[in-house]
Amino acid sequence: MAYLTPVDLLSSPGIEEIARRATAEHLQPVSVELMQLTITGGDVSGYPSDEVANAADALARIQVAIAEAEEVINGHLRGGGYSLPLNPVPSLIKMAMRRVTRRLLAKDADPESGVERDYQDTLKLLLAISRGAVKLGVGAAPAAGGSREVLISTGARAFTDKHLANY
Repeated sequence: MAYLTPVDLLSSPGIEEIARRATAEHLQPVSVELMQLTITGGDVSGYPSDEVANAADALARIQVAIAEAEEVINGHLRGGGYSLPLNPVPSLIKMAMRRVTRRLLAKDADPESGVERDYQDTLKLLLAISRGAVKLGVGAAPAAGGSREVLISTGARAFTDKHLANY
């Protein structure tokens, strides 16, 4: 189950920003209308083929960014002992997915920008989740010392002091 889809990005951070960030750097940003139709699977037949191709390329970039963001988040969740994939997806994870995806699409994020600040805050949150300081309430993260503990049973000794006394 995907934590986020391109359709989820239409409302936040918004289609305008997504269209601008996902378009290849050397091209004019894909129009908002065409980007929305491409993401939602609408009819794009009224647009020039080169613009449709640019929109399809932008959608592919969005899908790659979402997949990479999911790997970043799953890596932290695995570190926290969560069973993956999370189902249902907590709103905190959806928010983290939006922020990480947005940052991955930002080609030139200024270190002082809101995009970068949100990304850094999200990484701190994910680290807190992986350390157990923040609990998601789903995915059954083990309690400290729970299922990570290794128990060994050796059974009865084969060679006791009595057996070894004759040697």
